[in-house]
Amino acid sequence: MKKLGIYWMIVGVLGFVTISCDDEDDDPTIAQVLVETVDKKIVPGANVTLVCESSQNKECNILIEGVSDENGVFETRRDLSQILRVSSYKIVNDTEVVGVPPDTTLVITRDSICGETFINIIENETSRQTVVLYSCN
Repeated sequence: MKKLGIYWMIVGVLGFVTISCDDEDDDPTIAQVLVETVDKKIVPGANVTLVCESSQNKECNILIEGVSDENGVFETRRDLSQILRVSSYKIVNDTEVVGVPPDTTLVITRDSICGETFINIIENETSRQTVVLYSCN
């Protein structure tokens, strides 16, 4: 009976050691892009594109597209470390009513803002980069 108790104690200790020595899960590799204007206003709903560019004339087939959320942030998960070009733009519409009723005219103005930068995505980390949008004139 004493041997059975020792057996279960050894099994329990080995189980505890196995669980406590388990490798920690790696942190996910995340790229976050904050889209803002020159005057530091966030830009929700901006189109964001991340592409790979090769400096050695090799084909590079990474293309990630998305839209910034209400906080001006676009986020994507990656598998490896990479350096990607970040391009972003947004078409800004403005509507103005000109004149006095009943003689009014509706004036719709469209302007676009755009910007580019690079992001260095580091494996098992959250990499953050801000892209500033300027007038695309």
